[in-house]
Amino acid sequence: MIVPILLGVITLAALVLAFLASKYWHWAHVLTLVAFYFATVGFLFLAAQTLSLRLEWQQKYTSTNEQLEEQVELSQALSRGSEEPGIANRLAAAGVNLPEGADGVRGITRARHLVTLKNRARGRVWRDARPIGVVPETQMVQVDFSIRQPEPSPDQAPIDGEPAAPAGPPPALGMEVGSIVYVFEQGPLQGAGDNPPNQFLGEFRVDAVEGRQAQLQPLDQFELDPQAQQRYLNSQGPWIIYQSMPADDRSLFAGMNEEQLRALLPESTVQEYIRDNTPSTPDDPPERLVGVDADGNLLPPDQIDQAARTIYRRQLRDYAFLLDDLEKERAQLVAREQAITEDLAKLAIAQQGAEKIRQYRTAERDKWRSDLAAVERELAAIQKLVTQLQQQAQNAKQLLATTLQSNARLAAVKAERSGVLTPVGPGALDIDAL
Repeated sequence: MIVPILLGVITLAALVLAFLASKYWHWAHVLTLVAFYFATVGFLFLAAQTLSLRLEWQQKYTSTNEQLEEQVELSQALSRGSEEPGIANRLAAAGVNLPEGADGVRGITRARHLVTLKNRARGRVWRDARPIGVVPETQMVQVDFSIRQPEPSPDQAPIDGEPAAPAGPPPALGMEVGSIVYVFEQGPLQGAGDNPPNQFLGEFRVDAVEGRQAQLQPLDQFELDPQAQQRYLNSQGPWIIYQSMPADDRSLFAGMNEEQLRALLPESTVQEYIRDNTPSTPDDPPERLVGVDADGNLLPPDQIDQAARTIYRRQLRDYAFLLDDLEKERAQLVAREQAITEDLAKLAIAQQGAEKIRQYRTAERDKWRSDLAAVERELAAIQKLVTQLQQQAQNAKQLLATTLQSNARLAAVKAERSGVLTPVGPGALDIDAL
């Protein structure tokens, strides 16, 4: 309120001064002064409004930026998880459903991983599947599933939840069209007799199901791996088809001795399985150690100091993730190989062009060398001719000097005989005396 009153007083004073000055100044000067005053007042008003708006928007920007950082922090905690109790309280205050008494947030990534593991554990298995025909153009395979599954061998533990083949009409296959299945060769890992080892054949898409037969279309893994494609085409079965990639489980290798494990597993990783659930050693990494109490029960990681003993436990593997990661890495290597091949082809073309240019330049150099030799010969002849001409010019000068002296003597003798004395200097010729 003070500012408008003060501005009004100043304006009134300015108008009074302008009125008084009009008695002594020209009216145009008075109007210019009044206009300048009001323009200045308007500018100050607009500048004050601009400053006020700037301060207001700066405050809004700072507040919004702080809110954005808080939301980003909460979003990352929801995605990746967090062990900070404050994050959990803030998420609960924001309306996120969390377990009561939770000290941290598990995170969507971890929750998805756990759900994926649960889904894989519930996947179905089809044994004794035999390929009955492959379409060479599309590599699609027709697979026949036996009605009665064979008895599992002593080396193969039965799968929980897999029902026996009932009597009567064959049961439905239970394989969904469009689903992705994982195909393995059935039998011992190391093969039987002269047969090659049984291996993972790849991922397939179910294109059609009719009765106890299904059409499986391989995914794009064979486009980048000719060896895997040839192994698939040479495989005669039987196959084991999994609805989900089998998850790593310690119970699968429980009770096997070292000899059995070395027969099943590669040398690069067998030591992990041999050491699994055995007493720890000082060289073991801390993240692979687990505490056990006196009764043999596993202790939480934060109570490992209270353990009666520690054991070594190998890291479980997510084979679907590892195979997918290896597939991406192989695709990158193949793309890099193709790029290098293209670069080599371009370099070969460039080398051919450079070789043609070199041959052209070599021929041109030889030609210029021949021309240079001819020019050098002509130069030598010219220099020789110049030397001869210089010698002839020197001889002519000497002859001319001798002739002039002789003419001078003859002129002196003639002048003496005629009685006219004409002084003649040495080596000079008097034309009048002749």
